[in-house]
Amino acid sequence: MELKMTRAQAIGRLVSRVKGGLERISDLDRRQEYLGQAQSELDRMVKELPSGGGFNDGTRIDMDKSSITKLVFLTSYHHMDEAGHYTRWTHHNVKVFPTFFGIDLTVSGQDYDGIKDYIGEEFFTNLCEEVTLNIVPERYRV
Repeated sequence: MELKMTRAQAIGRLVSRVKGGLERISDLDRRQEYLGQAQSELDRMVKELPSGGGFNDGTRIDMDKSSITKLVFLTSYHHMDEAGHYTRWTHHNVKVFPTFFGIDLTVSGQDYDGIKDYIGEEFFTNLCEEVTLNIVPERYRV
């Protein structure tokens, strides 16, 4: 079964599924398959977050701090000077909260050259993009 939703909503659902463990599924093998599917989908969604173009170390999700009501992403930005030479890294946490109208997010870390606004815009655009979430393993689809 596939559902259309924002990337933030999809990641929130997947985090909840992975952390919740799907206790309502009593068959252990079936539960493990569903959890594996959820983890694979979560990995796929996180890989689509900002990467490259300064986000040269990609983006990771902090599963310990994330839940259905808050997502926490870890990212770094590789800064360049006017001549195109890399100068330094800054490290950031991006916290995302659902609202009635979409998402709110905050970016922590050093605001070198005003980079936090740029990071916020990149994550906001990416997380508000509509995606397809595969929520049922293919062999169980009708």
